[in-house]
Amino acid sequence: MTRHLSVSAALAAAIVALPMLAMAQDTTVSPSVEQQPVPQTTVPTTPEIQPPAVVEEGLGTPETTPGPAGLPAEAPAESGEPAAAAPGSARIAGVPAPADEWRYASAGLDGTKYAPFDQITPDNAGQLELAWQVDFPADTTAYAGITAAPVQVGDTLYGCTNINLVFALDAETGEERWRFDPQPDLSGIMQKKCRSVSYWEAAEPVEECPSRIIAATVDARMFAVDARTGELCTGFGEDGFVNLLTDLGPVKKGFVLSTSGPVVAGGVAVIGGWISDGQEVGEPSGVVRAFDVVTGEFVWAFDPGNPDYQGRPPEGEIYERGSPNAWGLFSADEENGLVFIPTGNATPDYWGAHRSENFERFTSSVVALDMATGEVRWSFRTVNHDIWDYDVGAQPVLVDLPGANGGTVPALLQPTKRGQVFTLNRLTGEPIDPVEQRPVPQGAAEGDFTAETQPYPTNMPSFTGPDLTEADMWGITPLDQLWCRLEFRKLRYEGQFTPPSEQGSLQFPGYIGGINWGSVSVHEDERIMIANWTRMANRVQLIPRAIADQRGWDAADDEGNYTMNMAMGAPQMGTPFAVTNQPFMSPLNVPCQRPPYGMLTAVDLDTYEVLWERPVGTAANSGPLGIKSGLAWQLGAPMVGGTLVTRSGVVIFAGSQDGHIRAVDMRTGEELWTARMPNGASATPMSYVSPSGKQFIVVAASGPSGIYDNLNGHLLAYALPD
Repeated sequence: MTRHLSVSAALAAAIVALPMLAMAQDTTVSPSVEQQPVPQTTVPTTPEIQPPAVVEEGLGTPETTPGPAGLPAEAPAESGEPAAAAPGSARIAGVPAPADEWRYASAGLDGTKYAPFDQITPDNAGQLELAWQVDFPADTTAYAGITAAPVQVGDTLYGCTNINLVFALDAETGEERWRFDPQPDLSGIMQKKCRSVSYWEAAEPVEECPSRIIAATVDARMFAVDARTGELCTGFGEDGFVNLLTDLGPVKKGFVLSTSGPVVAGGVAVIGGWISDGQEVGEPSGVVRAFDVVTGEFVWAFDPGNPDYQGRPPEGEIYERGSPNAWGLFSADEENGLVFIPTGNATPDYWGAHRSENFERFTSSVVALDMATGEVRWSFRTVNHDIWDYDVGAQPVLVDLPGANGGTVPALLQPTKRGQVFTLNRLTGEPIDPVEQRPVPQGAAEGDFTAETQPYPTNMPSFTGPDLTEADMWGITPLDQLWCRLEFRKLRYEGQFTPPSEQGSLQFPGYIGGINWGSVSVHEDERIMIANWTRMANRVQLIPRAIADQRGWDAADDEGNYTMNMAMGAPQMGTPFAVTNQPFMSPLNVPCQRPPYGMLTAVDLDTYEVLWERPVGTAANSGPLGIKSGLAWQLGAPMVGGTLVTRSGVVIFAGSQDGHIRAVDMRTGEELWTARMPNGASATPMSYVSPSGKQFIVVAASGPSGIYDNLNGHLLAYALPD
């Protein structure tokens, strides 16, 4: 890791950004299928699909199966571990985070990505320049780069690379203070990601590591290091590590990994995980677990297959396989003792006939759990019987909205890959913005089924754009435009939620969104929501098992060796079909639909009015046949990562495919500043004011191969000149 200091970086003039001629995928969110072969090969009876479930604590009995392997739901774990922490049991509290520090991945536990600073304003943002840069050479990151925005505590930044090297930097200069390498086993792991680390500081004396960084690895371990020194907290778990494969049963290499760090609140570290996409039914459980933040001891579990059982499985048993997982960032409301979990769909993504009632209940949902016990307070499902890979990767965002008689309502915003944002009461799960069930296309492949309706908010604008028509097909030449129009006619497409089919279906929006894991940001004082979203269609085709077998498609083996590129599809062993799912592109590798492909939108949360909307991103790094066009037309590019918004009303975004960081006026949408980064970014920026009083904007830049020649990772800090 080398460090460059620069007091000035060439100021890029505001580029009227963007035409997009090609599309980049975040492979982390390629078909998120989570299952392994089940003993049976017959297709079970279709469960009845109800509208999105809202379950309030103490109201009725949720539909559940018994505890693991038939154990009664209330039975204690025979392993000697507590079934769950007793409500109110003593855990060491953490020191409350100051409002002016970026102590969490999204600034606060609420996920708003709001920077309460006004040093950088719409009037002076055009003067931003590079203050310092830290490089992570490709050979030190296994060519995986860096995705996480660091967290800031006082004069120190803490972050991680995508192979889990954790580091501490001087917040003024970027100078390294320490680094810790947990030495993960990278063999068989395709998805190397570290989206966040967590900081915790004890509010009372503890024997070791009174302040600590807690993070997770791509080989499914969670660990704690001393925030001051980077040394392992050996009293945490076993010699500093907690094995997250415990109680999961057989796990193939790379099938379970932690791409996001834990949320730490209420004395516990709550963590989920990513399960390998689309390989087979019965893949490992998507269980979410809480561990004591000081000792690393197990506290409780939320197993979507057995939601009423919060303990460890009895000896010889495991958490139910194939359940929905939770790979994104979590949020927490410490005052009300709640942690909020966005979930994926039960594996595999594009076939659901075998799913249990509990799997259906928690698929593609947001789930509110009791922070002390892991009990389900409520859940809300954003997709009924999800067979489109519309898992919820976006972090729930907690805000307070105007209520009756001048009061406020504790709200939760849940953005989704399908392009809808649901506004719920975060204490009850009841919609604040009414939700209606609308009819959707029918006719799934033989043996599966489609839900008759899907939920839609009635007031919040949609982040999808209108349904596609043949007139939306385009090209850079008449020939590829003609090809796209002919292919459009061949595909099944009846609007959103067109079921996957053997003939091939058009899925719009595709599986990267809509709104992906970058979620949305909210100006907490003015209640303005900023959403960055992608408009890209996918071509989905179900491949009969006999044909898939002829092609040699099979699930990855025990060592994590895959038989097909996960960005192109998945074998879905144990179901009647494999699946291919790729961006809808012409033979020239240009999107078949007309631009824009990436948008930035501001919404007034008091009225749900769109204040402005604009495309973001250029085609500079993309073009026909992978040739970079260098064009700077303002057409909008595919995007990942998220935005931040400052108190002064400056929106910062760096996740567009064209490799630029931008400042935009929150109130008008005007681009105030842009600068080219040495690489693209799939990260969300962060901001802080250092001890010297200077406000910094920091972003991790690490673009995918094939789009950027530079495979190094970089951490870039921008500030106003002295």
